[in-house]
Amino acid sequence: MGSPAWPTFGAWAVLVPALLAFLLCLRHPRQAHLLLLLLIPLSMELHLPSGLGTDFPDEPIMWMLCLPVLALVIHERSVGASVVRSNLIFRILLVQWLWACTMIFFSASPLLSLKYVLAKGWYVIAFSAGGALFLSDRKKLETAALFLMVSMTLASVWVLCRQAIDGFAFDKVNDAVRPLFRNHVNYAALLVCLLPLPVAGAAMYPRYRRACMAWVAFWVLCIFITYSRGAWVAVPVGILTAWALHKRMVAGLALVVTSLILFLGIHFASGNRYLDHRPEFTRTVYHSDLAGHIQATYRLRDLSTAERFHRWIAAFRMMDGFWLQGHGPNTFYPAYKPYVVQAFRTWVSSNRERSTVHNYFLLLMTEQGLPGLAFFLILLAFLFRAASRIYHDSNDPFRRTLALTMAAMLGMMVCLNFLSDLVETDKIGSLFYTVAGLLACWSVMPATSPTGFDVERIAQSIAQQVEREHKQHDGQAG
Repeated sequence: MGSPAWPTFGAWAVLVPALLAFLLCLRHPRQAHLLLLLLIPLSMELHLPSGLGTDFPDEPIMWMLCLPVLALVIHERSVGASVVRSNLIFRILLVQWLWACTMIFFSASPLLSLKYVLAKGWYVIAFSAGGALFLSDRKKLETAALFLMVSMTLASVWVLCRQAIDGFAFDKVNDAVRPLFRNHVNYAALLVCLLPLPVAGAAMYPRYRRACMAWVAFWVLCIFITYSRGAWVAVPVGILTAWALHKRMVAGLALVVTSLILFLGIHFASGNRYLDHRPEFTRTVYHSDLAGHIQATYRLRDLSTAERFHRWIAAFRMMDGFWLQGHGPNTFYPAYKPYVVQAFRTWVSSNRERSTVHNYFLLLMTEQGLPGLAFFLILLAFLFRAASRIYHDSNDPFRRTLALTMAAMLGMMVCLNFLSDLVETDKIGSLFYTVAGLLACWSVMPATSPTGFDVERIAQSIAQQVEREHKQHDGQAG
């Protein structure tokens, strides 16, 4: 018999930190959740030899947090746990997840769909349920926001230094953001969605206003030199969303945007008008300078814009016969090629990076049918409704600032997802589900409590109410 095979040094280097992280999640889930938030901007894609991939190190921590978070939700008698168990936002998230589970049986690739469902599960548990459990008072929320701001700033300084080495060249920006970010779009999206945090800090804390405004100025500069048009547009959209929330006009704004999208869709579909805007294959190219990139954008000769049209058209054609069930979660890439219109083919239509439709709403429709899209739109409606409730039902400056901040972040994420598929990424997906958990939690919090849930007071009140009901019942029985 040969000697037993002992783990190599590389294996120990992975196993020991993993074991320590798991023990941290079990014994101190609140601290592990803060660590998870800290690592979001600093994590990177890791491709494994088996062909699978993960985001490291934040996604393994999500896996490890699932067990303690679920245990707390089931057994803990706190307000945060009761919110997860009964709040309508969490019920919508559950229905959305169950619909995705059902779509596995109709999927063109059940294994890919199963991977999607599992990932969706640990994102919702770690960020939405974790946010409701661990960020239910002001101090904890401020700490989490500071952690995110510091880690994002570290990532931004690192990217900025790499851009400076390349002379801030437009055609080198994707190289500068790697490996922390897949591309400049993902980097700019996370940066712009976190921008409301230092803005809120400047509004809430006069003592630190100059520092927060300097933070804002630095991030705005970083957003500009990402050369991401979606992020540039998202900034005014976030401001407009916060203004609409203040004026009680979010529903009206959503109606206007939806009507405009429907009008444009019907206009281009009628008489195949969309064919009048097909790109010229030899002239639709990637521009290595910013001026040429912007000029090509408004002339619809920009490569990325033309390729988006190419895939959007394919997405609509994929729905023929699949309006109810779609093709299955996580199956757009292997399924879309037969549905493309060759007149819209561009230099990058081979899609070597295996990206998807570049519109999250179309992605849901093609993969999970109209019900999948409807569940997501309903979720968005209830999230904005919760933000409105927090803002208008209280005079507490912190709660009102929190509501405006969350609404602005949501508006930015909606805007960005019209041009990309970011809810399924660890950068924006983690932020989206955290915002969902926070809005669910803080929308049911007593409006008179400026610092969050006074768990002992609420629990005592509930116990007294139950005792009164029991006495009343005993009196009636006697």
